[in-house]
Amino acid sequence: MRVRKLLQAVMITSALVAAGCSSSNTTKSSAVNDLCSTDGIAKLVPQLRDANGKFTIPNPNSDLASFVAAQRALSNVISVALTQAESKVDIESVANSIKDPVTFPQAWRSAEVGVGTDGNKIVYPEATNNDNAFTSFGGKSFINGITAVAGSKGNFFQVNRGDGTIPALVSPVPTLLPCVNRLILAQDSSAGTWMPPSYVLANSNGEAFLIVDLCVDLAQPKSLSGTEVLTPSAEIFIAMQWADTEELAQFRTDDVAHNHRS
Repeated sequence: MRVRKLLQAVMITSALVAAGCSSSNTTKSSAVNDLCSTDGIAKLVPQLRDANGKFTIPNPNSDLASFVAAQRALSNVISVALTQAESKVDIESVANSIKDPVTFPQAWRSAEVGVGTDGNKIVYPEATNNDNAFTSFGGKSFINGITAVAGSKGNFFQVNRGDGTIPALVSPVPTLLPCVNRLILAQDSSAGTWMPPSYVLANSNGEAFLIVDLCVDLAQPKSLSGTEVLTPSAEIFIAMQWADTEELAQFRTDDVAHNHRS
């Protein structure tokens, strides 16, 4: 009788443990899927939801601290999700886990906080009319006009300007998370680049809708004897870019966003 009761207790305990593990795995899987939509992100990142629980992007023009906290919180959530995904996969199966890179709609908006130095004093890359502004919100992103490079099979994208110039290139790098790519940027007129950790989030169809990034510009174009040359500079930006869709139309403004000197 004692043996039977002991076996029953072991079976019940094992069932509870298994149920707990299953629940935990389901929760983790759900959290990963939450990165595929603005509603899901609002669930994961309190700093990116309003009083009604809806997705929002804090306006750094009016609340700099909240915007920076939201940008960093989302970046950290993605980093932890990646670490968990990477810790669970066998090295032998990594090569078979490569996914297609995300695709980018053409229209984008941004919110940015930037500061620089000319070597002697602090300067404000977002400033207009010498207003010493650190920030911009809702203006057209410098990647507005992004399209796939012909023949690259979606591995490289070019930023197109109305005057026919191509001031920047972007490359999305798939990760083990289905809706997350790392990002590489090369800017021709300011030696600008996105620094790690910089990510783009996509929906379940692989269409990008939100970028969380850090950026540096290390040069500025200047005219010397009629010839434009790059001279050393230092600018740092904390930013979020979003696809300019009707779903996010409430974040549109007439601000002039950072344009990487393009």
